[in-house]
Amino acid sequence: MSAERKHCNAAFLTHVSPGSSKAGVRLSSWAPALRTLEPIGQTGLSGPRSASHRLYCINREDSQHSVTLDTLYCDSTTENISSMNIMDRTERVMPGNPDREARWYRLDNTAKMYPLITSAKNSYVYRIAINLSQEIDPNILQQAVEDCKPRFPTIYVRMRKGLFWYYHEANEKMPVVKPEPSVVCGEIIPSQNNGYYFTFFYYKNRISLEVFHVLCDGSAALVFLKLVVFRYLKLLGFPVESEGLILSLDEEPKQSEIEDSYVENYEPTEGDRSAIARAYHTSGTPFSQGGIGVINGKMKTEQLKKLAKDQGASISQYLAALLTYCIIETGDMKKLSLLPVNICIPVDMRKFYSSKTLRNFFLNIFTSVYCGGRKMSFEAVLDLMKEQFKSGVDLGKLQALLNSNVSVEKNPFVRFSPLFLKLALIKIGYKFGGRMSTTAIMSNIGNVEFPESMKPYVLDMELNFNINNLCAHNLGIVSCNGITTLGFSRRVYESELERLFITHLTSRGVEVEILSNLWEDFA
Repeated sequence: MSAERKHCNAAFLTHVSPGSSKAGVRLSSWAPALRTLEPIGQTGLSGPRSASHRLYCINREDSQHSVTLDTLYCDSTTENISSMNIMDRTERVMPGNPDREARWYRLDNTAKMYPLITSAKNSYVYRIAINLSQEIDPNILQQAVEDCKPRFPTIYVRMRKGLFWYYHEANEKMPVVKPEPSVVCGEIIPSQNNGYYFTFFYYKNRISLEVFHVLCDGSAALVFLKLVVFRYLKLLGFPVESEGLILSLDEEPKQSEIEDSYVENYEPTEGDRSAIARAYHTSGTPFSQGGIGVINGKMKTEQLKKLAKDQGASISQYLAALLTYCIIETGDMKKLSLLPVNICIPVDMRKFYSSKTLRNFFLNIFTSVYCGGRKMSFEAVLDLMKEQFKSGVDLGKLQALLNSNVSVEKNPFVRFSPLFLKLALIKIGYKFGGRMSTTAIMSNIGNVEFPESMKPYVLDMELNFNINNLCAHNLGIVSCNGITTLGFSRRVYESELERLFITHLTSRGVEVEILSNLWEDFA
């Protein structure tokens, strides 16, 4: 099967097949992870939901496609995974201050929700990847990940269940880097991951970091990934310097990096939680065995920026409008006559409050376009999008939303309700509230700056994230070194929306390179 990569002046798909995982995972030594009264991820070992998901992940034995020339998402390992069983690794204590091992952390305001609403189908895991100029050495990458442990005390943690909330505590074990699996942004099962809620993967020249949102948002994960890659290049002997753009391993973690910035910036005034209209949901044929179909489009940032600027828009405004337009063009007009297209857009709040936190600190704004069951021109959608961005990204409104979110956490009834009651109430609220208001999610983490000394070794980046069972399509955007990558994720076989999106760009002079895991051929 050809895996040739091409540049296109018209939209087409490079034919690349995903790999397979040819191994079983031996679970006989999981007991050390379950030493306390509150087991970590016990259902991941014995529950039917997680067990069936795990079997699906490891039993895709397809020798015909186990070797490809340039697979986007591929597990290239062929040895039995039990030979490097994560629970057999020697436990090592975190270096530095011995008091640090005993530290525990309350989950931040947003993180408190994720353990209560996550599932095998809705993993709330995202992936940020960096493509380097040479093939990855997994042993050196392992060392780099271990070396960065003292610098990120709120990331190298395990999660515990308390009476009222989940909480984090320092994890004495070491994380283990792994070959990249065929499943993208799958559920992270801590009992199979040394208790961690993040994983570093490698494939050819790519280093991927997958993170459960309970740890941190994309901006914080990016800081983490950059330091690991910087350390990796250092260990290889390359002459790289931080140049003020990479955290220093020699510095102790700062309180500002550990804080819950939601609580720190909370104002005990009346909040604002305006109701969001129920959204139109795109339809399609779900992948028969689950998983995510990925199409990544790479293009020159300047070409995309010029296209947006010529329309008086930012890149985010232009792409949000294009996503909305494509949903309407490929949508069910009968349903669209009743419901609007709502795009959920996370906003990094650090720029508004000068926060340095390495935890979650974002708020979601929504754009909403009601077409009344009629086609709309792209220009009309873009005009609406520019107005709504200006209105939504308003500090006063964002502050009111922050106040509202934190006030719920501080409510005595919520605060002192036992965890099992919170779990039941939040699942109901999320089922009939949060998910129903979103057509698709679009996240743009912007332009990532690297030190000049690192640029020769960094090609580009990628951003993909999991999809819940109501959003059939999501879009992640990241730029670096003059290359912008659009990461489309979908849970259905049909890719007409993505084809239309890319055709719009290429027909207007933007050269796009397409890569895909062609999940529809194997799911």
